[in-house]
Amino acid sequence: MKVSKLLSVVVAAASTLFVALSARAEFTCELSFLQAPSTALANFPVLVRLAENAPTGFHYADCPTASCIWFTDENDDAIPCDVDTWDTTGESLVWVSVPSLSDAATIKMHWDAAGAPSGLPASSNVWSSAGYVGVWHMNELLVDGTGTYTPDASASGWNAYKANEADGYPVTISDAGIAASAPPTGHAMVNQLNDNNRTTGGFIVPSTLTSGTTIGPFTISFFEASAANGNDRVVGFGTSYPQGCITAGTGNTYVMAPGGFETFNYSDGLANNAWRHIAGIFDANLAGYIGGAYRNLNKPVSNYSVTLSNGIGLGTFT
Repeated sequence: MKVSKLLSVVVAAASTLFVALSARAEFTCELSFLQAPSTALANFPVLVRLAENAPTGFHYADCPTASCIWFTDENDDAIPCDVDTWDTTGESLVWVSVPSLSDAATIKMHWDAAGAPSGLPASSNVWSSAGYVGVWHMNELLVDGTGTYTPDASASGWNAYKANEADGYPVTISDAGIAASAPPTGHAMVNQLNDNNRTTGGFIVPSTLTSGTTIGPFTISFFEASAANGNDRVVGFGTSYPQGCITAGTGNTYVMAPGGFETFNYSDGLANNAWRHIAGIFDANLAGYIGGAYRNLNKPVSNYSVTLSNGIGLGTFT
């Protein structure tokens, strides 16, 4: 990675050199992806981690807020970014949409204490360009006329509201108590407390927002850590036996679909509080990934699709 301060902007074209002076105290850093596949992936969301002097030359004094950072592609065109976490005393996390991700690709990160230029792509484009219909970072709580919610970072606007808090099952979003290992996104997800039926606690995207949207085939993915023995409903939609659901625990994960479920058994030896990336693929055959390891669940499902008539539950049924 190379970081430079651009008190002047230098552009080379053929054998002619053009120099333009700028009043901006702008910095730039080139990012490459040596572990990416050689076959390019289109519009792939990449997580960029930032901390003081990481990458070398990056300082929060030059980039005090998330509004001071932006990214460009190999043609110097602006590309979308979505700030998951901004922490000037620790690690900041930024998702960036790389137009063509491969081991030969490069992008540039820019920052300026005066702020990013105007006219940048919307942060939701990170997800919509890759086909995501719902993304919840689970790291902030906001309030509107409906209640307390964690916002949807995608273009769908499917904000997830705290469910049944009056029943005595409070839901928090916090790093507290998850101390064994830091999750890749920096935050705890859903705390579902003392409810074996998984009908209280958690968050719900109301059906008024999903408006009967039909999806399928689809993928559910998340980072999960179980802080105690047992299983936690992470995502679920549908009534009775869920149409699409993943339940995760300390020893296994259940991927559920109409007619039954299939199970991942963990063999990674991770203890309670250890974070895993989990994905369930609901297609002609159920499949999934745990920590990047693929498993075919050998569960045929014909023409799989789901109409979100009851909304979406995060940590609870809908």
